[in-house]
Amino acid sequence: MSFLDIFRKKAPERPASDEPVSPIYVMSGQAVRFLSPAAVMSADVAQRKSSQLYRITNFVAASVQSVPWYCEPDPNVIAAERAGASKIKAINDLLKSPNDTFTSQQFQYWLTINLMLYARAHFKVGVGSTGTPNGLYPLAAKYMKGVLNSRGTVETYEYGQGENKATLPTRRTAERRGGNQAYAAEISFPSLSGLVEYNKEPAAIESIAMPIAIINCLMQRALDTASGHPNIKYVICSERTLTRQQKEALVKHLEESGPGEENSGSVLFIYNTDIKVHKLDNELGDIHSKIPLDDMTRQIAGVFGVPIPLLGLGSADAAKYASNYGESRLSFWQDTVVPCYLSPIAAGMTQAICPPGARVTFDLDSIPALWEGRAALGERLTKVNFLLTNEKRAILGFEPTTEIPAIAPAPASSSSDRADNAVDVATGTKSADVLELPTPKLANGRPLQ
Repeated sequence: MSFLDIFRKKAPERPASDEPVSPIYVMSGQAVRFLSPAAVMSADVAQRKSSQLYRITNFVAASVQSVPWYCEPDPNVIAAERAGASKIKAINDLLKSPNDTFTSQQFQYWLTINLMLYARAHFKVGVGSTGTPNGLYPLAAKYMKGVLNSRGTVETYEYGQGENKATLPTRRTAERRGGNQAYAAEISFPSLSGLVEYNKEPAAIESIAMPIAIINCLMQRALDTASGHPNIKYVICSERTLTRQQKEALVKHLEESGPGEENSGSVLFIYNTDIKVHKLDNELGDIHSKIPLDDMTRQIAGVFGVPIPLLGLGSADAAKYASNYGESRLSFWQDTVVPCYLSPIAAGMTQAICPPGARVTFDLDSIPALWEGRAALGERLTKVNFLLTNEKRAILGFEPTTEIPAIAPAPASSSSDRADNAVDVATGTKSADVLELPTPKLANGRPLQ
C-alpha cells in the first residue's frame, strides 16, 4: 500500500447485522444450484436446434463484444479519492487479456450469452501477490453452487463435482482473509422479490420455451407429412353404385398389392362406378403456413429486445418493416444493448475487480449507430444561448477545452440572432463588438425592470 492510499476513499464498511434475513432461503450452510437442470437443458437444446434462437443470441452477443471496455478513474468522486494510475493500468491490462485462452471480445460474448439465457454469469477472479486481480476465468453456470449463510445470501461458491469440486470465496470473504486469494463473482439480474432466486428458471428461458416448443412441433409435423414419408395417408371414395363384389375385389387387391405380394404393381379395373383416391399430403407446398418461422422469430426477438428489421426476415409480411431499419438500429443500441447488457456488465465488473475510486466502462463513442444521435444533439445545443461551450461539451460527453475560437456564433436567420448567439467561450459573456439586445418589454409596452 502506497502513502497516497491513506487519503483515498475506501470501500464502505457495512455491519453484517444490517443485511436482512432472506424470506426465501433459510438453508444455512447448504449448497444450492444456481441454475435448475431444466433451464440448462432448455437453453442447450434450444440453441443447438433452433436457428432462430441462435441467430438472435449471436446477434446481440456479437454486438456487445464489438464495444471495447476499459477502466478509468471514477469521475463521480473527487480527485483525491480516485484510484492511482498504476492500479488503473493493472485493471486495463486484465480487461485486454482476461486469461491465456480468452480474448476480451470472447469474454464479453460469453458474459452476454449467459445473461441472455440464464440471467446470470459466473467467473473466477485470480489475484496476484500484490492483491491486484490478474485473471478472469469463465465458470459454467450449471456446475455452480452457492453456500448460503444464515441470512440466505451467498457466503462461498462451490464449482465442479466429485473430487474436482473447488470452494471459492466471494470477494468480501477473500478480502477478509487477507486479499491475496482468488475468488468467484457473478453478474445477475434479481427477481421481483429483490433477490437472485436460485434453483429457478430465468425469465428468458421461460419466455422462449413456448415459441421453441411450437417450432419443434411444426418441424416434426413437416417431417411426418413430407413427400414419400411412410406415414402418408390416402382416402378412397366411390359412388353408391359400388357392389359388394366390387368392394371385396377392391379390398383384396389393396391387401395383396404390397411389395412381394401377388398383386404387387398391378392395376385394378372396376366397371360401372367411379373411384377416387385422395392423397393426404401437400408435399411441403405450404411450408410457410405449416412452419410460421417468422412469427416464432418475432416472439423470441421480442423477449431479447431485438427489433424485427435487423433480423433480415425474407417473407413479405416482414418486408414492410424494412423502411424502419435506421430507427430500429438506433433503438437496438439505445434501448437494448446499452441498458440491458453494457451497463450491467460494467457495473458488475466494477464491483468484482476494481479498487475504490475506479470503474469499468464501455467506449460508447465506438458505436456507429449512436454517432448520428450525438451529432443531432450537438446541432441542437448550438442554438442554446445560455450555456457555455464547455457545458455543451459536457452534455455530449467531451472533455473541456480552450482550443476553439473565442467567438463561436451559432447558425441564425438574421443579424440580430447572430449577435444574440455570439458569446465568449471562456467567460460566457457577449463579445464587445456584438450589438446589444433591445430592452425586454411587457405586454403593455413598458420596459421590464
